[in-house]
Amino acid sequence: MKIRVKLFGGLGRALAPGERSGEMVVPANMTPRELMRRLELADDRFYILLVNDAAVPPEAYDSRKIAEGECVTICPPIAG
Repeated sequence: MKIRVKLFGGLGRALAPGERSGEMVVPANMTPRELMRRLELADDRFYILLVNDAAVPPEAYDSRKIAEGECVTICPPIAG
């Protein structure tokens, strides 16, 4: 299935060089945690993750299923 992925704050290196967003073909019923592993994002770090602009809490990373055509946005926390 195809999904759209947007990565911010230096995470874009997980996509093609110079890209911060793009379409990906992934297996059906992929979870956010599985997507983060596929993108080679560290499991031990905290990320802000949205699906279709709705926040997904870390406790749902293993249970929330990503559907065809959804947009997943991932960014690291911002300190200031």
